Amino acid sequence: YSFPSGHTLSSFAAAGVLCSFLGVYGLFFVGLAFLIAFSRIYLFVHYPTDVIAGIIFGLVCSRFVLIILQII
Repeated sequence: YSFPSGHTLSSFAAAGVLCSFLGVYGLFFVGLAFLIAFSRIYLFVHYPTDVIAGIIFGLVCSRFVLIILQII
């Protein structure tokens, strides 16, 4: 067990970046990220707080990466 969920964090970070570049498929990316997050709880690998923290940190990381890419 870990806090936050690494799978959730990385899937939402990737979904956030991909949504900004491929906005047409944004719903697909976010939906896939939510399915990954749900699977972590469903399989009793993480607590819901781990997954919620992974979502928040993932979205913050994706925003940070997008800000860095705009500066460069």
